[in-house]
Amino acid sequence: MLIREAVEQVIKSGKFDLAFSNFDIDKVVLLNPCDIADIHWSSIKGIRQQAKLFILLV
Repeated sequence: MLIREAVEQVIKSGKFDLAFSNFDIDKVVLLNPCDIADIHWSSIKGIRQQAKLFILLV
């Protein structure tokens, strides 16, 4: 599977929305990237690198 396809699959599955509290800004600012990795990594690993979680939230 190509990287683009893997990421697209994660986005379309709704797992990214779940991991990031539906992108509700009031909730997202409270998120810890380590917690997201611990709780959701198995369902969003299509993004390939956990470091991307830190980039998205910091």
